[in-house]
Amino acid sequence: MRQLTTTDLKDLMTACLGETAETVLPDGDAYLDTSFEELDFDSLARVELGEKVMDEYKISLPDGLVDQTPTPRALLAHINQLLATG
Repeated sequence: MRQLTTTDLKDLMTACLGETAETVLPDGDAYLDTSFEELDFDSLARVELGEKVMDEYKISLPDGLVDQTPTPRALLAHINQLLATG
């Protein structure tokens, strides 16, 4: 069973943020407990992140999941739960 790792999530988030990712997503895992708002993840970036996750992992995310999830760590948990249940 495939899982979304913290590294995979950070890579997907970096792809959504582009050049600003280096300043917004520092080394390490501290970003995982930072709100998406504090990470400058606007609604468009969240939509893009959800699409990237669905494309990469071949799953459907419930409408509003990425928008309603407060932190990357919480999103990681939701996605891995979906992956585990198929």
